[in-house]
Amino acid sequence: MNTRALSRTAAWAFVCLSLAAASVGQTSSPQQPAKTSPPPVAKDSQPQVAPAAQAKAGWLDLRVNHVLDLFYLARKHAANDSQKIEGIDASPELIAAIREMHREFGGWFTPLWSMIDANLMVCQTADDATRELSDVPETINFRGKSYRMREPALRLARALQAAEPQFLKTIWPAHKTVVEEATARLARTLKPKEQEFLAFFARHLLMDAPRASHPVYLVAEAQYPGAFTNYTRDSILSIVSVKTFPGTLLEENVLHEALHSLDVVAGAGQQGGTGARSIFAELRDRLRKAGVSERDLQDAAHFIVFVTAAEAVRQIIDPAHKHYGDVQNVYTRLPRSAPVVPVWRDYLGGKLTRERALDLMIEKVPRAEPPKPQPTPTPTPPNTR
Repeated sequence: MNTRALSRTAAWAFVCLSLAAASVGQTSSPQQPAKTSPPPVAKDSQPQVAPAAQAKAGWLDLRVNHVLDLFYLARKHAANDSQKIEGIDASPELIAAIREMHREFGGWFTPLWSMIDANLMVCQTADDATRELSDVPETINFRGKSYRMREPALRLARALQAAEPQFLKTIWPAHKTVVEEATARLARTLKPKEQEFLAFFARHLLMDAPRASHPVYLVAEAQYPGAFTNYTRDSILSIVSVKTFPGTLLEENVLHEALHSLDVVAGAGQQGGTGARSIFAELRDRLRKAGVSERDLQDAAHFIVFVTAAEAVRQIIDPAHKHYGDVQNVYTRLPRSAPVVPVWRDYLGGKLTRERALDLMIEKVPRAEPPKPQPTPTPTPPNTR
């Protein structure tokens, strides 16, 4: 993904992320402008996440859902300009339906996609998708603009219904094996150490422990960047493509998306969140006051997520783990925000105090360039006779 697209995805991660944060994702993506309310879920009956004390799944609720697997496989093909998914005769219409949503929603990582995920996450079959998506609003007003929702959503549901039978026969068996193996592995590597990870995040990011479990849907394939966190007023969920992240990069990216969910809850006060200030909030505020552009400060905050998730894996699971940001050259693609990476790495490694790390990051991220003055046009002298 180019630099502009990467920045957009980071944004959605913080609002969507966006937490999206501005990549209206997501999911997520996957710049945090002024906070805006995410779109509502389709109906009041959307399930609420159970309190962590009652949730048997603990904090990371790892889930497998073939409807979302099909949807994200189709999104990957739609984003990659494919015309068909091999083995699914009805896939051209499914791809076309997703591309219509892309045009209607104004991009691949806008918060409007979160309503689709929030409805599909409760579906056991594509028939369920038709029922769930039939209740979404006809239109949604977001940031001063009206978007068509129900008609393209129902087109998607019908296309999922048509594609599902062949998908279940030709593709899902292999996908199911891949995602279930990944789920089993994460149950061995991440789940037993949830409290250690949460303590690591609380200590370094000043984030409250979650009051609810966080659903993480593992799919086989998805469009770039392969991991998304989407939220509405009533739900937060993450999608992670297991084929995108080999080895312990999968653990890192599951934690990365879960960190986005913690940031959303803390910032928005959702699901019992306290709204307490975290390192993310302090860094954004201080960079903003220092004159750093909104795009750069959101990218800088997103890099804190990258580094923290990677270091959590390295320090708690595997000392040989390499950062996704290093492996995929993410850090070097956004050079204006990249100075925060070595500073935060040193802090997490015990080489700097938190306050010193914050001061250095504020110092090192370049300020926004002032607008260039426009030359004053030279007046044309009047004609002389």
